[in-house]
Amino acid sequence: MKRRDFSAVVGVGTLGLLNQSDAWAQTYGKEYEKVDPAVPTNLAAGKIQVIEFFGYWCVHCYSFEPALEAWISKAPANVSFTRVHVAFRPKHKTLQHLFIALETSGQLSKWHAKVFEGIFIKQMKIETDADVAEFMKANGASAAEATKMMELVSSSQVSTKATQAEQLAKDYKLDGIPTLVIGGKFKTSPSLAGGEAQAIKVLESLVAKVSASK
Repeated sequence: MKRRDFSAVVGVGTLGLLNQSDAWAQTYGKEYEKVDPAVPTNLAAGKIQVIEFFGYWCVHCYSFEPALEAWISKAPANVSFTRVHVAFRPKHKTLQHLFIALETSGQLSKWHAKVFEGIFIKQMKIETDADVAEFMKANGASAAEATKMMELVSSSQVSTKATQAEQLAKDYKLDGIPTLVIGGKFKTSPSLAGGEAQAIKVLESLVAKVSASK
């Protein structure tokens, strides 16, 4: 969502790679935007970076998750996918730090879906370090594991990475989520593309466009 809400259009379309004629059919300024100036990705030759800027607190990110996960499972081998959690308001900081802590500790794949479900299905509040511990224990973590995660969430290591994430959002002139950035050059979103399925099609198109320019 933006600082003003994006409208969400729910639905998953065809996720296969587009043919060449479709891949170039997207409209600049309508379904995608250029990143100006482009941001260096510093990846190995031939690799294409795809970033999802998102937030656990964002209902539109939660809605987009199934479509995006389906695409990730079939993404081209040359795609390097990563997520960056943003915090538009102070109360989002704990969730941002939780994401970074899970990623840093190698536990993101285990907990990622559970965080979304905790917030939007179980209606759990995760706005403080103590809330993090309660969330972890409610989802099967031991008291020791919950305490360890709570300590990591509040660590200087995670705070530094959160600052870096905020700077990256500024570099890409981010004004809403979920937003997808492709190759440091282009960005799209369900809001820009006209829906979730459409955003996946535009994503595929832009991956093909960047691949062709390598």
